[in-house]
Amino acid sequence: MAAAALDPAVFGQWSTLSYKLPLRAVHATLLRTGKFLLIAGSGNVASDHTIGNFKAYLWDPGTNALTSVPVPYDAFCSGHVVDANGDVLVFGGTAGYKSVVGAWQGSDKVYKFNVATSTWSVLPSMSQGRWYPTTVIDANNHFLTYSGQDGTGATPTTGEMYNPATKTVTSLAARTLPLYPSLHLLKDGRVAYTGAYYGWTYRTAKPATFNPTSTSRVVVTDPQALLDSTHRNAAMSALVGSADKQLAWVAGGGFPAVKSTYFIDFNVAAPTVVAGPSLPAAKGYVSISQLPDLTALETGGGTGTNSPVYEASILNPATRKLTTMAPPTVPRTYHSSSVTMPDGRVVTFGGDPSGDANFELRIEIFSPPYLFKGARPKLTSAPTEMTYGATYSLSASGSAPLSAVLMRPGSATHSLDANQRVLALTTTAATGGARVTLPSNRNLAPPGWYLLFVNDGAKRPSVGRWVHLS
Repeated sequence: MAAAALDPAVFGQWSTLSYKLPLRAVHATLLRTGKFLLIAGSGNVASDHTIGNFKAYLWDPGTNALTSVPVPYDAFCSGHVVDANGDVLVFGGTAGYKSVVGAWQGSDKVYKFNVATSTWSVLPSMSQGRWYPTTVIDANNHFLTYSGQDGTGATPTTGEMYNPATKTVTSLAARTLPLYPSLHLLKDGRVAYTGAYYGWTYRTAKPATFNPTSTSRVVVTDPQALLDSTHRNAAMSALVGSADKQLAWVAGGGFPAVKSTYFIDFNVAAPTVVAGPSLPAAKGYVSISQLPDLTALETGGGTGTNSPVYEASILNPATRKLTTMAPPTVPRTYHSSSVTMPDGRVVTFGGDPSGDANFELRIEIFSPPYLFKGARPKLTSAPTEMTYGATYSLSASGSAPLSAVLMRPGSATHSLDANQRVLALTTTAATGGARVTLPSNRNLAPPGWYLLFVNDGAKRPSVGRWVHLS
């Protein structure tokens, strides 16, 4: 059925902006200002790497303004994460392009984008270059970086931790992980690898949990042989539902592309792989974005870089079922991503058919069904500063019962957003709104800026309000 004929209250609705971006938005991060930091670096254009044309822009979805903030080095294919202050730390990238005689070469550089001044600051370099690395923030605002190709094209098995308080880099316990490994911080401080990745290096590495400072690990069992690890290249992994549920979902992958998905419940002592719902179509390059009603949108992807799949669905983690949504109209394959916006919509960027002049520069935005089901609740006031374990009053209106969630701002690239999470808060009714209690466990919501949403009894979310958790 044509997308225009679908009821948006059932299937949601897509809209494409009227203009194109001035850069290849390979890396996309939502900032605490409501703007997006979009990074291309050289953008998969070897000649731009040679001349040092490293693009980055701020995009303001409220005004459509685009402001150039060139990155000082080639951050193409880097890892990135939002820190406790709301600034963006970028790890690694491209030191050299692949040639007929050599592999891609990873950069050891680390830079910070300062949101308040829209400037870049250099941070201590890593001990080795990393192209396609994954960085995870922990409960102490430390940054754990794994994998990536180094300056020789090899994949290092030693991770490293950057401590911004001391501005030092220290080595972590050895881990054999593929490129862009799907990693998530667990509530006990361990890190989980869920089995999604990019590329071909170490692609048969088993999902496991591990302590960053110890060589010990607990391998996730797969009694029904559901992993299909050689076909999880460009799959997407996310902690779906409330973060305290510790439920990871891995969807799709290739190549050849697959439609299978699986769950791993990290709340149990011996996590196992269990089957999830099949995607409506086989595809890699999948994007997943958390929604404030505790569901998750999967979209984009293709069976190859030049063969996009136009499909989107919403996962309900409580029932573990998928509901088909209206199909997107803009192709999203390699180098694409999606990020949830403060108003509850999801914006999609990028798409790279073989790195040529056809790179997708359009922005398409998905409005979920909850935006078409009547008046949304309103969150009119909340403390900007919040602390772990404390209880706060919110001024809010909407049909009872009201509930509240915290959502960490998205920072996505290459079907990866390792630090994405949403957390349901303990909520009680109160005159004029509700009272919420923040978690005492910092691992559930590492320090930083979050979007606070209120959901009403019909599961309609308010517009998000920025709060700082420390």
